[in-house]
Amino acid sequence: MAATLGLVLAEVFGGILGRSVALLNDAVHNLSDIPALGISYLAMHWAERPADTEKTYGYHRAGTLAAYTNAFVLVLLSLWLGYEAFERLRSPVEVVESWMIWTSVAALAVNGGITLALVRGRGDLNLRSILIHNFGDALSNVAIIAGALIIHATGARWIDPLLGLAIGLLVLWSSAGILRESSHILLEGRPQKNVRGASVVSRRRPPRAQSSRARPGYASRRMRAPARLD
Repeated sequence: MAATLGLVLAEVFGGILGRSVALLNDAVHNLSDIPALGISYLAMHWAERPADTEKTYGYHRAGTLAAYTNAFVLVLLSLWLGYEAFERLRSPVEVVESWMIWTSVAALAVNGGITLALVRGRGDLNLRSILIHNFGDALSNVAIIAGALIIHATGARWIDPLLGLAIGLLVLWSSAGILRESSHILLEGRPQKNVRGASVVSRRRPPRAQSSRARPGYASRRMRAPARLD
């Protein structure tokens, strides 16, 4: 989180001096990583806590709740970024390309390193939300660098707000899938995998041993199937 905070300050500084809305939007995007990482860190620890008298099923859904919270915040943030970029498209300003390039190079090194470190944990929904988030950050850094080079070569000022709009759309697209999947789990939706196998096993039981109500669900990374036997 310390590296992310330093990155945010660097992008704000570079965005102000370079008059780049894309860089400032990316700084706000990276700023959302700080509470996201904090929530996810606490969620991973809560998920390991045993069940108690109040939480009789344990805390295994803490990570899913954190993923939902992160994705919801990102959806709101992407809408705001898109509005700001649209306003700048209507009134473009001169930017300093050198500040955009060197600040984005430093940001790319940080975001790329975090993304590579999280690749192994992509099977976990909570970690995948952070992975996608940081991967989007790295892509936006690459886009800003390329855009700054094009602005320097052509003088097309509209490229900077266009990049800001693209960053907002990228955040919206990447977070929508996690928001949909995490809400599906929190609302006790049926798992998309292994349901057919569970139904086959149920049909093979004797009539009196069959469950009258078997509802497969999620339990952390595993599937559970609570049932009532007649």
